[in-house]
Amino acid sequence: MKLDIISRVKEPNLKREKIEIKAFFKGEPIPSKQSIIDHLLANDSSLIKEQLLVRKVETHFGQSTLLSTLYYYVSLDALKQTEQDYIKTRNKIKDNEKPNNIQQNTIDEDNKKTNDIQQNTIDEDNKKTNDIQQTTKTIANISTK
Repeated sequence: MKLDIISRVKEPNLKREKIEIKAFFKGEPIPSKQSIIDHLLANDSSLIKEQLLVRKVETHFGQSTLLSTLYYYVSLDALKQTEQDYIKTRNKIKDNEKPNNIQQNTIDEDNKKTNDIQQNTIDEDNKKTNDIQQTTKTIANISTK
């Protein structure tokens, strides 16, 4: 596959750069988004893979060329804040921070509740055992008198 960069436009307000490419793939299947990213990275080594996102791929029937729009973000945080969820999902970009923290907090809370319940049960059982032992001693004292 041959790849030509048509244009590069900086979008400083969105902390990204819009890259438009034209790819030629005569005799090959239509390239995947990952393949497009890999070829672009081979052409421009200054780009970082995690900060690159394929937004659009256009092919035309019977032609072995495609037009694609990619966005290169200044940082991964800028990408996560700017892009819509379905685009992040489609490009396999994970936003792990919130779900993991929520999940971990839920697990910690559940463990604490379980430990509290177990401790209360143990305390109640110990109290009942002490009451039974005290009652047994009292009965034994009364019987011996």
